[in-house]
Amino acid sequence: MPQTRPPLSGRLRAAAVARIVPRTACGHGLVSRVFLRTSGAPRGWLPEAWQDSIRRRLLGNWLAGAQGIAVTDGRVATAPPWDGAETCPQVVIAPDAARIVSAPGPARGAMLLLARDATAIAGGADRLTAALAASPGAVVAYGDALFADADGRVTGHWLKPPRTDPLLLAQGLLLHGLVAVAQDAPGRAALLAALRAGAPLQAAMAAFARNLSAAQVTPCMAPVVVCAPPAPVPMDLPTLPDHLPDHPLPVASILIPTRNGWDLLGPCLASLQKTDWPRDRLEILVIDNGSDDPRTLAELDARAAAGAITLMRDDGDFNFARLNNAAARAAQGDLLVLLNNDTTARDPGWLRRLAAHALQPDVGAVGCKLLYPDGDVQHAGVALGLRGGAQHVFVGRGADDPGYNHLAAVDRSVSAVTAACLAVTRSAFDAVGGLREDLAVSYNDVVFCADLMAAGYRNVCVAAPLFTHFESRSRGKDTDRAKRDRHRAERARAIALHPDLFAQDPFYSPHLSRKLDHALLLV
Repeated sequence: MPQTRPPLSGRLRAAAVARIVPRTACGHGLVSRVFLRTSGAPRGWLPEAWQDSIRRRLLGNWLAGAQGIAVTDGRVATAPPWDGAETCPQVVIAPDAARIVSAPGPARGAMLLLARDATAIAGGADRLTAALAASPGAVVAYGDALFADADGRVTGHWLKPPRTDPLLLAQGLLLHGLVAVAQDAPGRAALLAALRAGAPLQAAMAAFARNLSAAQVTPCMAPVVVCAPPAPVPMDLPTLPDHLPDHPLPVASILIPTRNGWDLLGPCLASLQKTDWPRDRLEILVIDNGSDDPRTLAELDARAAAGAITLMRDDGDFNFARLNNAAARAAQGDLLVLLNNDTTARDPGWLRRLAAHALQPDVGAVGCKLLYPDGDVQHAGVALGLRGGAQHVFVGRGADDPGYNHLAAVDRSVSAVTAACLAVTRSAFDAVGGLREDLAVSYNDVVFCADLMAAGYRNVCVAAPLFTHFESRSRGKDTDRAKRDRHRAERARAIALHPDLFAQDPFYSPHLSRKLDHALLLV
């Protein structure tokens, strides 16, 4: 009787599957196509252990190929970021905080700060100090991070955006890993004093970050450190300023285009009645785009007669941009809120949350996390360049899922937000001429946000799930040929208007996939 080999364990099987993965970061072999999607990600039907093993192998391939970082048995080559660091007389040991030393190289007398739970990748310090030296206006440089398990094998990554986000800067962008701080950095002396006194690294770095502007901080766009994976739930991050102006709140005008569909608009208006904003400073302006349903017409007229809403009528073809531009011109408010009729407010304080950002002088459009009726995420910001156009990120995740390195759990700058719920000051709206009316249905909100960025504003997505969105129910999805053709034409127009932003979203790492949001870029 022939001998039979004992079955491989799940771990060994996963390792065997991983060996099929190509050793280079581009191109698939015939066999590997069975296990990998065209995006390079493992196929969903594979057991989780297999998927995990493949992801690790692909990450190792990328590090060795695209980044030139030595990887042996899943571990990257590490070294102290400076020679003789532990005995160097310049080293400061801050209990449970960091190791600090003057940095080598031409980095204006910089010091290097390495978190206690982190290990520098060989050459990481050189990458950081080179980035600092190459950025005349910068006084702080940070790099990307890799995560490793207890055995030191790389398991994940934190690939940071090419533009420093002031919101993330205030919420811990510098907390983990390896940071280079120039001699002339504001607040450096206070940071050193706090660390020498044993202050927790999180508190010391949060105070230090408050002295910095985004223009003073530069990423080196390469992995420089290995550390433990982030906690599965968001950290206790420093609270952002969440205040409104001391002077009277501005009049806020909520602009809602609609056509028929009282089963959607009715709940929307009912939810807005609970809004925590002074009644005499809140205007709800409904733009009726050719309703012919008797109930909808009667309900709109009744509410307009009662003063609950301001009613405009526009019987022309549906053009989302034109309808909102006309409403903005007629509105009384200095704060405009574009809102879909198929949304319902989940939090009475929603307008205050949006306004706290929108009323900042450098902020343009402000959106928020939107949920499907089943509670999963429908919108948590828009990334440009994904899948050939622009895509919502973190779609389908749970409302409390922190997302990629907690990005879905914190207010952050983004390139665009959806106009299903978008707050903007009238001054910013007028500065770019409102929405472009040659984009009747698709991409008018994305281009509006891009226009704001080109004018010097930044756009913000609030992490709190403030609205439920019954996506596109009143207009329908772009499923027929004419709608698909129009969508493609409007996408092409958007890309032609802002080719650089679509080529590289400033708030989305160039090392991340353009097919799967926040996955490693492999093909």
